[in-house]
Amino acid sequence: MNTTRLPPTLEDFYTALALAIDQAGLRREGVMLSKLALLLAHELNDPERALALIAQARSEEHTSELQSHLNLVCRLLLEK
Repeated sequence: MNTTRLPPTLEDFYTALALAIDQAGLRREGVMLSKLALLLAHELNDPERALALIAQARSEEHTSELQSHLNLVCRLLLEK
């Protein structure tokens, strides 16, 4: 029996993020997302890239691409 675990995918990340947001609740969602952003920036260890990603996240164009998938995940979780 092969118990090799596949590496996480972007879908796994979206799901984990949606669950974490849901578990944090409306009052703590912003704090949780801010902590996540800081932790990811620290792991990235590239301040220029982290700043570029902040600008990219604020961009309406890029946000709409991600938002449709995140909204789908969030809607599915809310239907449970």
